[in-house]
Amino acid sequence: MDVFEFYRKWNVTQKQIAIICGCSIATVGRWFGSPRQVPEFIYMRRLAEMDLIWELWEQIPDELKERLCSR
Repeated sequence: MDVFEFYRKWNVTQKQIAIICGCSIATVGRWFGSPRQVPEFIYMRRLAEMDLIWELWEQIPDELKERLCSR
């Protein structure tokens, strides 16, 4: 899944993508800009991890959700 597919699939903003990836909004903006930069592997991995979590959210036990989402 590329960044555009993630963006469309989950209807997220560029700011939300930046938060998920742990990078700046400016960095994400370069992925959508022209000329377009390809995201580094670590950022694509974080998007893939979030995609998996969101896909399986209803199947994740509540105890694990609490541990994953606690602040």
